[in-house]
Formats: sequence, structure tokens, C-alpha cells
Amino acid sequence: MACAVILATQALAPAAGAADGATRQGTKFVGESTLMEKTAKGKELRRIRTEYNWDDGLVYNYVHDADGKLLEVRKSFNGLRPDDEELAHAFAMVWDDAEVKEIRRRQAGLDINGGFIYRTESGACALPARCVHVLLFDGENVVRNMIVDLRTNRIVKRDHVPANY
Repeated sequence: MACAVILATQALAPAAGAADGATRQGTKFVGESTLMEKTAKGKELRRIRTEYNWDDGLVYNYVHDADGKLLEVRKSFNGLRPDDEELAHAFAMVWDDAEVKEIRRRQAGLDINGGFIYRTESGACALPARCVHVLLFDGENVVRNMIVDLRTNRIVKRDHVPANY
């Protein structure tokens, strides 16, 4: 937990295109992998390059054969978790928010955590948004559950109460 506070309170330089209120566009490289896949010819090597598309909110897996030929593109929404840089940026946005600063002034010893994916069918956190929970808590209780959209770099909900709470 202390690590989260350290990350959130550091002077973070946002990633390119990640300034508060600036909508990210284009794609983000997520990773590459190889696997053996069953085909009509038996098991064959597949190389997969994974990218996240900020414009439509989907994850794209580009599947290549062993020679590098593109065989297919698989797209899906799989709830891509934020990476460390994105999470640190979301924490910093909340930690530096004027309303949160006032809460921190009145209540010492608060911590910050989160990064849990939040998705809705409509509204601010529907595709192509990429929203995550950021929790401000006092060690025992959640003081504030805020929702941050990593795509638009905005706090979209300031006091979220889950429906099943």
C-alpha cells in the first residue's frame, strides 16, 4: 500500500498523449508471445503481437505463422489491466485533484489503491473508454471510490457507489 502512495505522490511525467483531459489515440503495444496451435496440418507455431487500440477500446491480436505471414487478426475486449505507468498516472490525477486535496487536508494518513477495471454498457465508461477504480481509504474504510478513464485522462465519477454494495 505504501508503494501506491509513493507512486501517486511522485512528480510523474505523463506518458505521451496522457496529459489531463487529452484523449489518447492510436495503439499501444501490449506484448508478443508464441504458441503451438492445432491446425488441419497438426500443431504449428504461431507468433502473436498484441496491441490495445485507444480509438475503439479493443485489444487486437495479430496472429502470424512461423515465417511471419499474417494469418488473422483477432479482436476482443478482454479488460486490459493498466500497466504501472498508467496506474501511477491515474493515482497522481486523483491525489492532485482539488477535492481530494481538501479531503487529505481534513483527514491525515490516507492511502490510495486501485486499478480494477470498470466498464458500463453506456455512459462515460462504455467503449471506447478504459476506466479503472481508484480508491482513497483510511486503512479501514473506503473514503472515496473514484473512476478514472485512462483514455481521456479524466476523473469521470467522483464518488462511485457500486450497485451491489
